[in-house]
Amino acid sequence: MDEENNSDYPRRPSQAEVLSEIKHFKKETKEATNEIRTTLQAALKRNQKEKDIASLVVSHLTCTMCSKFMEKPCICPSCQNIFPCHFVKNKPNLLRDQAVHQLIN
Repeated sequence: MDEENNSDYPRRPSQAEVLSEIKHFKKETKEATNEIRTTLQAALKRNQKEKDIASLVVSHLTCTMCSKFMEKPCICPSCQNIFPCHFVKNKPNLLRDQAVHQLIN
């Protein structure tokens, strides 16, 4: 009758078997956590670089006269400098200032 009970019900794992499984899962979890941490750190570094680049672009494309962001900056063909947006709004002034700028450079 004991044999029937043993065959009907699976044997419970021993404490040593349970502990070895837990150690195995702990190791896998630690490795996965380290991998996730490394991935997140790399993403944060990349994101920080992108923020730095974006802030450089924004500061470079901010008008020195009115401190607004220039959506369509005008770039000098000879020296690649950016003209402030008030020059772009006034086309006659832009052409005059471009000519003066080219004479200076």
